Amino acid sequence: MKTKTRIARIALSFHLHSTSRPVRPTLVPTLMLAFTLGLVFMLPLCPAAGVDGIVFSDVPAAHPHHDAIYDLAGRGIVSGYTDGSFGPDKTVLRQHFAKMLVKTKGYPVSEADECDQFTDVSKSLPGSYMDATDVLYPDHYIAVLVARHVTHGKTATTFDPWGYVTREQLITFVVRAAALPEPVSRKPAPFSSAQFSIAEHHNNACLAYHHGLLAGLPGLGAGYRFTASASRGECAQLLSNLLGWERELDTVWAYLAVGVHSSLAIKSDGSLWAWGGNQYGQLGDGSTKGRRVPGRIGSDNDWKVGAAADYCLFIRSDGSLWAWGDNVVGELGDGSREDRLAPVRVGTDNDWKTVAAYNQSLALKSDGSLWAWGFNNCGQVGDGSTEHRLSPVRVGTDNDWAAVSAGHQFSLALKSDGSLWAWGDNTYGQLGDGSRNHRVPTRIGTDNDWKAVAAGGSHSLALKSDGSLWVWGCNEYGQLGDGSINNLHVPTRIGADSDWKIITAGGSCSLALKSDGSLWAWGRNEYGQLGDGSINDLHVPTRIGTDNDWKAVGAGGLHSLALKSDGSLWAWGWNAWGQLGDGNYVDRHQPVRVGVRED
Repeated sequence: MKTKTRIARIALSFHLHSTSRPVRPTLVPTLMLAFTLGLVFMLPLCPAAGVDGIVFSDVPAAHPHHDAIYDLAGRGIVSGYTDGSFGPDKTVLRQHFAKMLVKTKGYPVSEADECDQFTDVSKSLPGSYMDATDVLYPDHYIAVLVARHVTHGKTATTFDPWGYVTREQLITFVVRAAALPEPVSRKPAPFSSAQFSIAEHHNNACLAYHHGLLAGLPGLGAGYRFTASASRGECAQLLSNLLGWERELDTVWAYLAVGVHSSLAIKSDGSLWAWGGNQYGQLGDGSTKGRRVPGRIGSDNDWKVGAAADYCLFIRSDGSLWAWGDNVVGELGDGSREDRLAPVRVGTDNDWKTVAAYNQSLALKSDGSLWAWGFNNCGQVGDGSTEHRLSPVRVGTDNDWAAVSAGHQFSLALKSDGSLWAWGDNTYGQLGDGSRNHRVPTRIGTDNDWKAVAAGGSHSLALKSDGSLWVWGCNEYGQLGDGSINNLHVPTRIGADSDWKIITAGGSCSLALKSDGSLWAWGRNEYGQLGDGSINDLHVPTRIGTDNDWKAVGAGGLHSLALKSDGSLWAWGWNAWGQLGDGNYVDRHQPVRVGVRED
């Protein structure tokens, strides 16, 4: 009965992977110059004794925005006037706020950032009354916000830099910059759509209210004038709220692993977190209850690397191997067929180095030996048999294995000499040698310049040391990226680019990073797992967004995760089990940020 259950699980897993779902001003009046002088945010003019060595004569302790103003002043984001005041009730130019927001978010900005589409944005004005030292103001700051989709301008060709930022615009700027996740249900907001000029501003204000970003705004409610100009104090309040919200997010993710129904990640402190489906105990929290936000597994802080499918394999810093989740054919390697709801140690060895998981489990030890266990119907364990293995068995006697990757009923590996090896099912050509199945590791070709491999549902990806990308196997959804849907039985180069850096293969899709930090995807996209904003399959590598700060990426059954260089974690695709970690069960067709809030 257990074997039949496993067959049903494998069939479901394969179904998820392989089937369809049932006017730039040239002259500014002298009066305008004199008046606008008092609106500058960034001039460091007012150091004095007080909070963090700064005090503003018009911001007493009882002022509603006192804490927020001093928070930003202490960070060097805002400052005051030469007379010692801050002017918390003064208004703010849109171009000034653009710089404030860029500084708050810590976005990199340089003269390479251009926003030539806006005809009313002045080129940088060093030496002007606005900022005597900043050669990037204002156009380069505005360009950064445009590139990050924080602003689209007033029109397609104007930004209105000399206009005052309104309260509703301020909120929308902040909401876009925060990439706030959509909750399952929002808290009722104390204001209505009639108070806003457009529906988007109302929607963003409701979202900001739910997440606490409107805290500290006096009078917020039915009488609040969202279309009025925002004050310096209000701008400081929302930006301080944004920083506080991001501190709550604890954006220090360092490692990710993507399963079929779940997701896992390790923080920089070594703690392990999981979310999504938990029907087999794959979240490791001792239950079978799913989670739609990250939840910590235990209290240990020494998790290092791991892999996930509907079960999990993770290695700790002492080299010990731990497993939990689905175990009906021995995937966990603990000698049993019982699912484990919390991490159990696999054996007593302390020399495990890396792992891979699908339906079979693969692992390398520090001596370069290769080990495997679990589902073995097509010889994917590599020990020459088709017998399922309930505990790790050594594959051959070689000690020069360097990398492994597990696909659906097949396995890929690299040796330290750069040679490529494959074994298991070869129905779609996923082994890459144009032959039938292999029950033991078989060398693919004669090249010795392979650098990385990734096994998917029934397709394979690889990188060579020159940065070129190669593919083979099943191509039903265009997951090979050659522009067709024809299977390939031998490694075939995709394009002429030589700057590919990281690859990952999902059930029927592929994702990759280039050396410039850009994100690319292709293949099946029915649930938005490619992240391009659509649900249309892509048959060639397609850039996802314009960001250049992606650091790592992983593809699961029908959803994807990625890390940015700032330590933030992002997810997109299928979300029926809450595996995106954004607090709900809505599929996402573009990357959304993953937080650490409780259900």
